[in-house]
Amino acid sequence: MTLPAQHLQGRITIQDGQFRDEHGRTIHPRGVNCTGSSKLPTSPSGSSHLEEGFWEHREVSFVGRPFPLKDAPEHFRRLKEWGMTLLRLLVTWEALEHAGPGQYDEDYITYLSALLEMMAEYGIKCIVDPHQDTWSRFSGGSGAPGWTFEVAGMEMRNFRTTGASFVHNTHEVEKGKDEETDEPLPMYWPTNYTKLATSSMFTLFWGGETFAPSCTYAGISVQEYLQRHYCQAFAHLTRKLRHHSALLGMEVMNEPHPGYIGLKSFHEWNHGKDLVFGDSPSALQSMALGDGIPQEVGVWERSWPFPTRLSHCRWINQEGDRAWKQGTPCPWRAHGVWDIVGDGDVQVLRPNYFTQNPRTGKHIDFNQDFYLPFVRRYQEVIHQAWSDALIVLCPVPNDAPPKWDTTPLEGKLVYGPHWYDLKALFNKDFGFMTADVPLLSESPLNILKALYFGENGAIRNFTGQLGRMKKEGIDRLGSGSPFIIGECGIPMDLNDRCGQKYGDWSKHESFMNAMLSGMEANLLSYTLWNYSPLNDDTYGDHWNGENFSIYTPPSALEKEIGKEGESLEQEATASGSDDSGMVCKEDGTEDRVSPPCRLYKGGRVLRSTLRPYPVKIAGKLESFQFDPRDRHFDLKITPTRCSQSPGEACRAEACLTEIFLPDFHYHDQKMDIFISSGEWEYHPSVQTVHWRCAHPMRGRDEMTDQFSTLSIRVL
Repeated sequence: MTLPAQHLQGRITIQDGQFRDEHGRTIHPRGVNCTGSSKLPTSPSGSSHLEEGFWEHREVSFVGRPFPLKDAPEHFRRLKEWGMTLLRLLVTWEALEHAGPGQYDEDYITYLSALLEMMAEYGIKCIVDPHQDTWSRFSGGSGAPGWTFEVAGMEMRNFRTTGASFVHNTHEVEKGKDEETDEPLPMYWPTNYTKLATSSMFTLFWGGETFAPSCTYAGISVQEYLQRHYCQAFAHLTRKLRHHSALLGMEVMNEPHPGYIGLKSFHEWNHGKDLVFGDSPSALQSMALGDGIPQEVGVWERSWPFPTRLSHCRWINQEGDRAWKQGTPCPWRAHGVWDIVGDGDVQVLRPNYFTQNPRTGKHIDFNQDFYLPFVRRYQEVIHQAWSDALIVLCPVPNDAPPKWDTTPLEGKLVYGPHWYDLKALFNKDFGFMTADVPLLSESPLNILKALYFGENGAIRNFTGQLGRMKKEGIDRLGSGSPFIIGECGIPMDLNDRCGQKYGDWSKHESFMNAMLSGMEANLLSYTLWNYSPLNDDTYGDHWNGENFSIYTPPSALEKEIGKEGESLEQEATASGSDDSGMVCKEDGTEDRVSPPCRLYKGGRVLRSTLRPYPVKIAGKLESFQFDPRDRHFDLKITPTRCSQSPGEACRAEACLTEIFLPDFHYHDQKMDIFISSGEWEYHPSVQTVHWRCAHPMRGRDEMTDQFSTLSIRVL
């Protein structure tokens, strides 16, 4: 039986900056993050809008994240039918080590092992993502266990009153309001990166020995204690999972933030890099608030052309609570960074503390001085557990990766940066105009160059941004590391929730097409954010109000089924197939039925999300593009040289290019497939085109490059 193109078997390695299969073919992976709800435990508090059980941070379980084992076959079948060959599997540090330092949740690890075993049956590969957002659930995001705050001496139950973080669970339940306007406090979780809890924890994690040498725990520095346990936890997981063929490798850390390291001003934030929204105390104000000193802070609101502007001010922490445990001094005050002087004024005493090494005075570079040494430490520990593991590196969005002077990690490094349209992400809208926000943030004078109009303009905008990101990665890492955009996606509740309210997904389709066209123009693989079976219309992905999932259970919102997907489902049901697109024979094996049911129900924006693409390329990928509006597809490759004599048919897999051709666009369509050389076969039952176009290997004089093209046109 012919296997679908979207079925990855065998070992995948890195050669010449590309993923390669066991036949030497270039692999062009495409997939999803699985899942946004994996940031949260299944019990006792399964959503970020619930407070029940929230503080029971040692007695939690993540078993069943991303989904229960009994449901896994359905989800893996769906993803394979949708052409998704790669999962970025979210695993938080908290999920592994929530009970306490060195106490691993073996039930959860056993669950993950069973999940990977099943994943391999569907030809899906995965990369484990040690996911974090603003350090931890208890500082408004996800990631680290609650006990890490205890190690640092922080009192996380006081984070709300001290403004040390905006935690959805506590702020939502207590309905915090702005005393000036009596309106609910505006919330956007990335603002926690500028607040005390997240900034302090990251600073101590990366550079506690440099910036807070007196901070120790169990007789060693807080930095060493936290880094050691983080590395050991994921090394332990690696050892337990390394035998699974589905596992490709381990990411270092999702979007590692520098904390205060590199902070240039204690009085204002860099609006080109830092999101300032809602309550926005400066770094100095945050430190004072955390030490029980009330502050009048600015409240910021949305604006244009810059994302936010100052609206008004209000007083915070008039209760005098502290974000540090009783008897624990603020480490930044203890190290002479700030203090109360004169008539009670709070002042910065060492303004260059986080930009110059406090001991040597040398200029500090977070990437080179702190992040890169940790990457090397993490890599060594992971490779001790499994020498073949690929190591995936991703910086904070719009930040550069560390610069490597040698071949990164002996050819096992993958660069996995993240990309989002920042304007749409923040404002949750997409329309006639898009903006190149990174260019605009450099200077308001760039506004004319930074604006693009219409869907084709959005494609040019996104193509340019992604091209700059790719070039920067090559400049700093070299050309020997494959690129994969680890996160990209669109808010499904944009434009005043027009999709959920009215079933109008046209803007979403244009947005998704523009984004993915930019990926294709730059030959970038990607994993979409995200696939979440927990998604519903009320709470989205159930984490901090986000709603990005490309799938929602049909029972949650029947309106979200696209017309094309619905008609195909009806046709498949009429043919007698089940939801899997397969029928079971008496001997227990499965046969395809025609027309197959591709599990489209519950899919969102599938017109743009499901796209033909080359999965396995016998040669070098030169270009490809797809337009969902007319369903035209074009592919250009430099084929592998074939050892067969001219005129002889080659049947070696090394010379076979496999293309995913989704039924969503091509089922029962009259179409022409044009090729410049070779031969092709279309296998509709597995949504695959096989193309053999290898050039015969003759004399040395005839070894010049020769492109081959394939085009598909719907008649």
